Amino acid sequence: MSHPQTLDVPEEGAAHTPSKALWASVADGFYVGSHAGTFLGYVDRQPGSLWRAFDSASQIIGDFTDHHTAIAAVTEAMTDDTAAGGHLG
Repeated sequence: MSHPQTLDVPEEGAAHTPSKALWASVADGFYVGSHAGTFLGYVDRQPGSLWRAFDSASQIIGDFTDHHTAIAAVTEAMTDDTAAGGHLG
């Protein structure tokens, strides 16, 4: 049985949150993020090797050259929302 690969959020996003986001590779080229059990968004590899980042409402955040940068963008969108008084979910 295989287990999903997980990634910790890059350090620059961790400073803004009390606990780290958790990222799981659920399929080749597809990562899903959560924070304290709340869905953050996802990152999907696009044709041409770009990585597209989506927020929790499946709105496009942007396209990035690597999955680490795309993951950081989704995590930053989460931390920007909480810093502005928003909530997760």
